[in-house]
Amino acid sequence: MFHYYLKLALISMRKSPILVLLMIFALAIGVAASMTTITVNYLSSQNPLPHKENNLFAVQLDNWVIEKVWKAPDIIPYHLTYTDAKNLLSLGKQFKHSPIAQIDMPLEPTSSNDKNLSFIAQATTVSHDFFSLFDVPFLYGQPWSKEDDKNNANLIVISETTNDRLFLGANSVGKTLIYGGEIFTITGVTQKRNFLPKIYGIKFSMFSEPEDLYMPFNTQVALEWFSSTFYCQKGQGDGYQGFLQSECMWVLFWAEFKDSAEKQQYQQFIDNYVIDQKILGRFPRPLDNRLTSINTWFKYQGVINKDTQILMWLAILFLCVCLFNTIGLMLAKFSSKSSEVSLRRALGASRQNIFYQYLIESLCIGLCGGVLGMLLTFISLEYFKHIYTKLNSQVMTLNVELLLLGLLLSILATLIAGIYPTFKVSRTSACMQLRQK
Repeated sequence: MFHYYLKLALISMRKSPILVLLMIFALAIGVAASMTTITVNYLSSQNPLPHKENNLFAVQLDNWVIEKVWKAPDIIPYHLTYTDAKNLLSLGKQFKHSPIAQIDMPLEPTSSNDKNLSFIAQATTVSHDFFSLFDVPFLYGQPWSKEDDKNNANLIVISETTNDRLFLGANSVGKTLIYGGEIFTITGVTQKRNFLPKIYGIKFSMFSEPEDLYMPFNTQVALEWFSSTFYCQKGQGDGYQGFLQSECMWVLFWAEFKDSAEKQQYQQFIDNYVIDQKILGRFPRPLDNRLTSINTWFKYQGVINKDTQILMWLAILFLCVCLFNTIGLMLAKFSSKSSEVSLRRALGASRQNIFYQYLIESLCIGLCGGVLGMLLTFISLEYFKHIYTKLNSQVMTLNVELLLLGLLLSILATLIAGIYPTFKVSRTSACMQLRQK
């Protein structure tokens, strides 16, 4: 019976191609507008490590000046000073945690024949624990060891993209590179992965391209390299050592806990640490140390800002307008079929049969609108990739999940739009129509 109704639907669609095309385009434009904004919002707000939602936390210590608030009354600084990061590392050796900073230096091969391959590379400086904290997958090799952290070793882990660029994808473990004028030995190559937003970043870097390499945090300090980002309350001191001893904040700090008991233990650990530092004249503000969850961190960083949310709701409202237009067009199309319907009713077709016939026609229109809508969505996202070049292109990429969602949205939208016209045409009275003949 379904094949029969499908055949009737296709015949009916061929009889009024202009109306059908108008309905398909109305649905397609509405679906494309809504799916484009939904895709960007969805991929921008996804937690790439959902299994660590209750285990992974950003460490925040309120070491800001007492005279003014940091950004907003309910937000405390995201970064730690070097003094605090160093002390937490040395005093909390039993915990799994890592400092995170960023530097930008020239990277080049050690071979004098390959100088044309040099470029300014973004490095994230971390400790050994970073790689297990954020489940960093390796294509070749492994991270450096904890001993290497202590020894300020000149070791690096490079990304798969950097490895492809400099070594044509070959296993480069054990080879050397020159970074910032220093020779580093490669211990591992990280594997490409979809990891957005970058949890451990801050607002302006959470959607940037993946870092080119990783190196030990202590090595950065030993080489006296300044971080790309820092905030100073009372000046940055004289020289690099003065900078390290100052109250300049430039180190993000993340920790992972096995359970709530270990998290509570760590909270007590940082509270006790700050109380001790208050005796030394630091931390003038009331005690407010936080272990911030991933979702709260996203909220602080404005991963989904209000402007983007407003755009998404406007796009959904636009889809509703398109649905109302489709309802009007379907009413016009189905009303013109009243004579045909009355004849079928007179020949014995039930109202249920008529309803199913035109419902299947609505579904066919919806499926066509959905396919065209997803094609327009793909084109829109590709266009935005070229406009917003600073954003990682993964934020504007349709995956299978979103593709199916778009098709489902289109079919549901058409069903909603087609229910009333279909119901109305199925209620056509055969007697009334025959009397008029």
